[in-house]
Amino acid sequence: MGIFDRFRSLMERMEQKEQPDTGKNEIAVSDSDAAPDFPEIVIDVHAEPGKDAAVICEKLKRIIELSKALHACNRWWYYDADPPLARQEILNWCKENGLLLPEAYIACLTVAGRFVTDYCSTTGYFRVERFHLDWPLDQYFTADHKRQFEKKIPFKECIGWLDHHCIYYDVFTRELYLEHQRYQYTPIRDFAAEILDPVTVHLEEQLAKQSVYRQLMEESKSNPLRPMYDQLLRFAGNGDVPAMGIQLEPPAAEEEIVRWEQENGMQLPAEYRNWIRISNGSEFHYRFILSLERLRRAYRLDPIDGTEYVILAGISGCCDYLVFNSETGTYKVLTEDHELRDAEGFAEEVFLDAFESMEEDMECE
Repeated sequence: MGIFDRFRSLMERMEQKEQPDTGKNEIAVSDSDAAPDFPEIVIDVHAEPGKDAAVICEKLKRIIELSKALHACNRWWYYDADPPLARQEILNWCKENGLLLPEAYIACLTVAGRFVTDYCSTTGYFRVERFHLDWPLDQYFTADHKRQFEKKIPFKECIGWLDHHCIYYDVFTRELYLEHQRYQYTPIRDFAAEILDPVTVHLEEQLAKQSVYRQLMEESKSNPLRPMYDQLLRFAGNGDVPAMGIQLEPPAAEEEIVRWEQENGMQLPAEYRNWIRISNGSEFHYRFILSLERLRRAYRLDPIDGTEYVILAGISGCCDYLVFNSETGTYKVLTEDHELRDAEGFAEEVFLDAFESMEEDMECE
């Protein structure tokens, strides 16, 4: 999980405060827990694929093709695919372990035993979790989940990710869910339409934008923050995946920034505008700079002394944030003690200390 994911999780907990735990995966299990009346799981190792399996397989193959094409255009479009698994072997494993996997997951595994695609990261914008045919339930489940399974106490297991949201299934009903907020689940009725189609659209859009991104990066050579970007490129190295956990998303066009400001009724600070014209969303060395899309999700703080501040960036691994006054655009630093202090500036707060630490890390390697 990247630094932004940890930040998102923290913000959701702060927003939800006292959420009931009814949807949690991890629950206490005692010997007195009564087992619900679930029907016995019947596994037919000769069962034919479901009616949607062929559609899922074809759409996942298309996603893999698009990921390969993106990687050919931009080495930082990461993708990885394990060899496919045989449906019969998966069903044999299910029979041996008494656990029946969702048909949609089985269909995906027959295309790739694991698959991930993302820009600048192995975290996975879209991810199908690896399945191990040689794992018994003791390795497939945590100890708590294994006890819950034996006692027939309901819980959900993760089988993949879509845009930072986990895809779960109920281990007894095989129903699929998307965790749209922490411990809040939306049922997935049509895996191909609700999960695979949005991934396909996203990848097709990214492929179409590659020439635009190249033009924007050429134009950014005169951007005053371009030296900071070039320094991050140096730290990132020349591999297919950037080193040091660096993630530098593609740039935003000026028209996109202006449209965002009009839609949100807010003037963005000049330095932040300059940065997202180079990288619209970034992570490096326990720091992050929010993209326009993330900023749209209203990382606005409750008014402090009557003033509204908006989080722009995380500037340390200890919950210090660079914020700006939504009316004047001036910067402040919100410390982990929830106190405001004056900020030295966008580049000074976001980059300089990080670069010193990253230089030290490079020297130690």
